[in-house]
Amino acid sequence: MFHVAMRPVLGAATAAVGVLAVASPSSAAGNWQAPQLIGHHLSSPSMVTTWFGVDHVVARGENGIWAFTNRNGGWSGHRLTQDTVATVDGKIVHTSAASPVITVDGHATLVAAYGVRVRQTGQSGDCTFQEIRLVRHEGGHWSAPEAIPNSSCQAPTSIVSRNGTVAVATIGANARGRRAISYFTNASGSWTHVTVATGSVGGGQLSPASLVVAKDGKPMLAYIAAGHLVYARGATPSGHFSHLQLARTGGHAMPSLALYSGLPMVAWSDAAGSHYSYADADGDWYARRVMDGSIQTALTFDAMGHPNMAAADAAGGLHYATRANGAWHSEMLDSHTVLRVGGITAVNGATRVLYQRGSDVFYESTFPGC
Repeated sequence: MFHVAMRPVLGAATAAVGVLAVASPSSAAGNWQAPQLIGHHLSSPSMVTTWFGVDHVVARGENGIWAFTNRNGGWSGHRLTQDTVATVDGKIVHTSAASPVITVDGHATLVAAYGVRVRQTGQSGDCTFQEIRLVRHEGGHWSAPEAIPNSSCQAPTSIVSRNGTVAVATIGANARGRRAISYFTNASGSWTHVTVATGSVGGGQLSPASLVVAKDGKPMLAYIAAGHLVYARGATPSGHFSHLQLARTGGHAMPSLALYSGLPMVAWSDAAGSHYSYADADGDWYARRVMDGSIQTALTFDAMGHPNMAAADAAGGLHYATRANGAWHSEMLDSHTVLRVGGITAVNGATRVLYQRGSDVFYESTFPGC
């Protein structure tokens, strides 16, 4: 059963690239610190915060994928991949990596995934990526990359890792060349994958998917397909998904899915603003508009169970909202043109937001304990 609380909407070395700089504050309010510049010439940022309150970011940067951390107080960058150009059998071959995502397994083991492009000069085709690769950071070092089998034509959009079991949601093309969302996991001991959704014959929009995994190992995804926000739940850790349409939306950006007390909650954006859909204990869904933010929204929960949302609104800036004492409270964090939210986390009493302004990636946080 679906209820709508408001009118439904028709949503390997440290380098200078990661040197910390402080940008001039722009409408930062409340207990938020001034924005910190993580680096220039970056795209597709993704953030995770460990149980210890250390932040980690991956992004596409100069000639490859870079990882950043504020473990030692200031932001520093470490190269994960290096773009290459080589001549093979008289043909020029370009190899590069993009679309990184990152998560944390346990207290401090980092797991990142990215897509690898291999192109010959003049080559054309539907597949952007040759495969998806995983890298892990533990014991102070990043591992050698591991390829996920049968992941050609896919780009990772969301990743979860628990006790070494990894699950990845992807967007790409299926065997018939149609846009598709897929789910990859090594939950059975070897890698398996299933197609979760495909684009309509009429070319309806299919967004990338956000992924979470419940304590029982069963996956949940949220995505937008042909004008509907969709929630998909796996009957097993390997998939077997059922689908439920939650709301109508004119948007096609990736929504954000989070769990609180085992219940799924979804945030998404469209031309009308940023919205929040939530399920109650009976499985009934509700939806409401929360604030401005037409480009993309990210969602997390703090230790008190309060939802926290950050939304990009292009020239409308960066917006933030939290629900406390029975009401939503929102504010603008950055008045510049914001194109993407790379993540929002709430750990150890502080909320953090990662976002992209042009080709620069910024980070804002509240003071711990606030």
